[in-house]
Amino acid sequence: MSKRAMRLAEKYRPRKVEDFIGLPKIKAVVLNFLKNPYAAAFLFIGEPGVGKTPFAMAMAEALHSKPLHLASETCNYDNLDKLLRELECHPTLWNGEHAKFHFVLIDEIDSTTQTAQRRLLAKLDASELVDNTVFVFTTNTVKSLEKRFTSRCIELEFSLWGAGQEVADFLGQVWKAEGGTGKEPDWSDVISTCSSNRIPNVRACLQRVERELLARGVNVVLADQVRINEVTNLPEIAPELRPNCP
Repeated sequence: MSKRAMRLAEKYRPRKVEDFIGLPKIKAVVLNFLKNPYAAAFLFIGEPGVGKTPFAMAMAEALHSKPLHLASETCNYDNLDKLLRELECHPTLWNGEHAKFHFVLIDEIDSTTQTAQRRLLAKLDASELVDNTVFVFTTNTVKSLEKRFTSRCIELEFSLWGAGQEVADFLGQVWKAEGGTGKEPDWSDVISTCSSNRIPNVRACLQRVERELLARGVNVVLADQVRINEVTNLPEIAPELRPNCP
């Protein structure tokens, strides 16, 4: 089986909702939702690096749906209008078959224009919600979001507060799996350095692990080619939207 280099943050990104570190309440809510999914909108709120976007991608995989992903810098009125028409006119495919649900992921919704947010408002109303579509919006803060927008979403606050030992155990497992030599780094110090408001940034922690591995001569991070294909083929980021349907 062929192998190739891969960043640790991507190699160890959880693929299943239940595999995420911490987040017990959020996992309980989403796992219950996935048992009987319906058209809905979620707002993931939290500091950078706590897993908001990877969690959304895991949700999409659980729904057997390839996410349509808009980053904040491309989420203007025109692109959003094209995406919404895409949902209404074309089915989402999963392994060559029609998926039961569309899945829309918009990162950093707080950085989008007010016009784009208002364009979404109507589609988040029960009367106009796109059939069989799950929206997930991520944000670091809700300060710039209109209350009438947030009130239409299921708000979930992502925080790894109190999960320091769980994160440290995870980093230790990664270190050993990647062939780390000598004395392990002080994971408490790594977590403290990579925290914001005392909330661990797991992505930043993995970057530190990668740096320490490189410093000790472990200079290639390998992953099975099959796994890489699963990563690149499932979450298609920022796809080219097809022309407006007739």
